[in-house]
Amino acid sequence: MNQSTNFICNVKSGNDLFQELPDSAFIRQNQLLAMQLVPFSASTLWRMVNRGEFPSPIKISGQITAWRVGDIRQWLDNPSDYRRGREAA
Repeated sequence: MNQSTNFICNVKSGNDLFQELPDSAFIRQNQLLAMQLVPFSASTLWRMVNRGEFPSPIKISGQITAWRVGDIRQWLDNPSDYRRGREAA
């Protein structure tokens, strides 16, 4: 095995990195999309947020908005029931 193959084998996927984050961590839109954690575009992401079908982000500062990792995991566990689950709570 050459060095470049060895390097590729040792790089973690975005999903692996996401799984290592604690639920209390924050993740930004560009990270969600780059890690391919959600199977849609930024426009669809915001459309789903506005309809209550995806977790709402937290405004951390004037220019930084991010999602709690735990909220994203909850959505990933059952995206079709996410809205219903929030309304029942």
